[in-house]
Amino acid sequence: MGPGEDEDLTERYRLGRRKLRHVETVRDGLDDTLDAFLALVRGENVGKMIVSL
Repeated sequence: MGPGEDEDLTERYRLGRRKLRHVETVRDGLDDTLDAFLALVRGENVGKMIVSL
């Protein structure tokens, strides 16, 4: 976590906004695995990189 992020999470929890949002990059199919891996290495993904089979 970066500076101030823990205070932000504490405030969100106090206000009742307890669900955290997450982002992810999803690629479909086993054939896209290599492209997904290369995109991950290049930093082209957002959040987690998931290959859906």
